[in-house]
Amino acid sequence: PEAALRSLLDDAQRRLEEMATYQVRLTRVERVGNQLLPEENALLSIRREPKAVRLNWTEGPGKGREVIYSAAINDRVIHVNNANTSIPIPARMSVAVDNPLVMRNSRHGINEAGFDTIFENMSKQIDEAGRPVGEGRISYKGLQSPSEGDEPCHLIQRITPSKEVWRVYLDQENLMPVVVTAHQGDGELLESYRYDDLVANPPELASADAFDPDRRWGEAKGLFSRLATAAGAAAAAQPAADQTRTR
Repeated sequence: PEAALRSLLDDAQRRLEEMATYQVRLTRVERVGNQLLPEENALLSIRREPKAVRLNWTEGPGKGREVIYSAAINDRVIHVNNANTSIPIPARMSVAVDNPLVMRNSRHGINEAGFDTIFENMSKQIDEAGRPVGEGRISYKGLQSPSEGDEPCHLIQRITPSKEVWRVYLDQENLMPVVVTAHQGDGELLESYRYDDLVANPPELASADAFDPDRRWGEAKGLFSRLATAAGAAAAAQPAADQTRTR
């Protein structure tokens, strides 16, 4: 079983390395604090190196909103465009990745988005032979369907030291995640992510404009947008300033 798990993860990692970029439809539900947030549907676009993420909301109250993160531009900032939504906030702004307003809507920072983080979290819990390491547990559960009507997938279950139970369902053909769920030890849902319609290396994402907010949206205009962007830049610069003062 250990060798099978190691082999499966190694094969999946090789498949992932063949994708410089990819695009996939994302459906997510997360519990933040004690509140289970409404389901969200978005188009997730990833550039793996240097890391960049783009989210386009396709349904619900945030339909038309777009968010971009690019480590090549600034790894402490995310850029938000609300121009096509009914949300009564500035059309465009830039905020720190760990801004409380951002983190109240997700358990994860946008820089964690994508398949690399999923595979890294599993791989660090096993050694080269596939044996578990550390305080958590991880095991291969064979082929199981994420839900009724789904095709069987490779199921890997990971239990963290804090007793969270993570289940990662990998597509039999491309070995990429189809569904990822996390539950507390008492069974309460923490989060559920579903990935559909994966497209590897789409031509659109090869463009230099794909993850550049200024090239996609134009420069920020209007007083409120400029103020929001300035506040975001100041927040992003604060950790570096704090570190300098402590040296």
